[in-house]
Amino acid sequence: MTTPGRAALCASAEGHVLDAFFGADLPVKVSEAPGMTLSYGNFMAAATDAALSRVWAGEHTPLDDLAGRHLGAQVASFVLTNFDPFRAAQVRQVKG
Repeated sequence: MTTPGRAALCASAEGHVLDAFFGADLPVKVSEAPGMTLSYGNFMAAATDAALSRVWAGEHTPLDDLAGRHLGAQVASFVLTNFDPFRAAQVRQVKG
């Protein structure tokens, strides 16, 4: 039995939403440990690396990773379709 990887799901959703919000051409640097910095071309590239780390560690199979990333993309699509931060700010101003 296979189950979607939770880390892959979260990383995929976050990567898609952050790329949509900040732009897919924004370089990302991640400091994992003192003196160690990883560089990526965008948030989705960093998210893919994070998702695959569970496969490399032997915690998930590639199928778990693929299913998790697919679900994460669906979550991101829902968020991007149904959440408009500018509209939410306008609603707060009207009520506040």
